[in-house]
Amino acid sequence: MYFFITNVGNVKQLWECDGTVEGTKMLAEVNTITGLYVYNNNLYFSGRVSIADNIGAELYKVNLPDATLAASDISKSEVKIYPNPSKGTFFVSGVKSGTFEMFDYSGRMVKAGKINEGKVSANAAAGNYILKVKSTDNKISQSQKVVIQ
Repeated sequence: MYFFITNVGNVKQLWECDGTVEGTKMLAEVNTITGLYVYNNNLYFSGRVSIADNIGAELYKVNLPDATLAASDISKSEVKIYPNPSKGTFFVSGVKSGTFEMFDYSGRMVKAGKINEGKVSANAAAGNYILKVKSTDNKISQSQKVVIQ
């Protein structure tokens, strides 16, 4: 996951986190930021890197390791999430119980909850999301692109 924070000195920083303390690190400091964007599996942000830059915001590409932003390909997995698109309720084959997190494309978590009897109730505004499912025994953890109509 990638996110921006503003530290006590009012400096904005781009951070990366894999869900562990060891895997959380700062990638860059920037002066202003207007958003994170994913395009063709690349991460971009718009803003100003330097306080001396008074011409305007620019688009910057963040250099990341391969497949950092990729969601699992459903055709290669034993877990199936369906129907997709959906009105907000999804079924997960291969995971009877566990947890889920749903993120918008800026990386903001919009919904989290429990998987009960293979059912995810992820009612949210219409749009494209990344749905991450995790089994209770932690043997399965998978993310997939989903659409809510």
